[in-house]
This record gives sequence, C-alpha cells and structure tokens, in this order.
Amino acid sequence: MSSCAMKKHMIQTTALDLETGREVPKKSILLDRGKVCYINTTLYKDPFPDRSVFKNLLDSRYSYNNMRMDYISGGGASISRIDTAINNSFIVKKALEELINNSMLGFQFHFVPQNEFTDATGKLNPDVISQKYNPDYIINLKDLTLKVSGDAKVGRSEYRQDFMVFDSGIASSSNTFVNYYGLILMDYTAIWEITDTKKNQRREIQQNGRTISQQHRNYSLYEELMQSAQQIGQDFSLLLSEK
Repeated sequence: MSSCAMKKHMIQTTALDLETGREVPKKSILLDRGKVCYINTTLYKDPFPDRSVFKNLLDSRYSYNNMRMDYISGGGASISRIDTAINNSFIVKKALEELINNSMLGFQFHFVPQNEFTDATGKLNPDVISQKYNPDYIINLKDLTLKVSGDAKVGRSEYRQDFMVFDSGIASSSNTFVNYYGLILMDYTAIWEITDTKKNQRREIQQNGRTISQQHRNYSLYEELMQSAQQIGQDFSLLLSEK
C-alpha cells in the first residue's frame, strides 16, 4: 500500500527581449502571414538523463523484536537528491515539435533538420535556409537549459499481524505502507531567435519558467522533462500573433 498522490505546479513563465530588457507580453510578437521555418542550432551531445542522476544520501532499514500479536515489525527510509543542469537535443526537438503543433492557422511551416544547413566544413549555416526555402521568418531555438533540483524521500513501515488458526496454530499476515515526500524543482531557460528574412531583422527572446513536482510512487524524470519541453513550446507559441 502506498500514498502516491501527484501534485504539480507550474509557475507562470516570463519572456524578455534581450535587446531592450523588456518583458514580452502574450500575442505581442506580430508576424505577417507567410512561411515559417523552425530550426535549432543547439549542439548538445549529452545522453538523455535517467534516474541515475539522483544521488543516494540515505538508505536505512530497521526491525522490531517484540511479542505482541499486532505490531510494526520494521521499516526503512531513503533519500536521494538531484541537482544538475540538463542540455539534451531530444528535449530541444520536443519543444520545437510542440511549438509547430501550436502554430497559427494560415501559416506555412517547415521544420528544417540541422543536416540541411550544415556547410562543407561541418559548421551550421542558417543562411542556407533562406536560399533553399525562401521563408518569411526563421524561428531558431538557440539554447535550452533545464536545471533540476530537489530531494526524493521514501518512508516504509512494515506491519505484521499474528492470529490463531483453528487446528493449525499461529499464522500471520503483513502489509507495507509506503509514503513519498519531497519536491522536485525544474527551472528552464530557453533562448529563441526570430529572423524576419524580408526585413533582415533579428530579435532574441529569453524565456524562463519553473515547474514544481511532488515526489510520488510513479515519478518519472523522463515524463517530467517531456512535459516541461512541451510546456516550453506551448508557452512560446502564446507570444506569437498574426498582424
């Protein structure tokens, strides 16, 4: 048996224009209807993180020895901590995928993989995109960092009950009660660049946000990262509007 209620809280994201330092309100980035190419110029090589990024701080077990028919026979506790920054190309692509899924109606859009704008020297060259696709706008996710920190705590109590069985002597049954505690914070910073190819203008937007999740029985770092990536794409889409 266990206590596994899941709680998740999203703190409202903020977006700043990196040139002016001013906050960017929703629906304030105005685009003429046309063709949009989505790209990323991040070059992350780290593997996708798993549960091993949690470092064990405590893992204890204990038992009681008494003669009661009903009693707690033992238990245990464990604490693991995470405090790491994550840069991963799969998370970047998930955020872009969600942005594309929330693209404005009436616009043409195209995701351009990095191999289509890599030059002969192996360097990324986004200028090639204009020659190939002639877009009106290029939206580039230039950087995405997720900082994950917090403690995952688990407490266990083992409860045993002895009882008499007719003609069979003493029998027993046992149950384990598990409780999950702790908060996991996930802070992200995304840098987006919007290029108006017709006016040859560029604008950089820094997007920041935080999710707070409660440790629970089925906590999955993979799912939390994927949900955060989707939220990043959704939140950036809310800044865009048609002129």
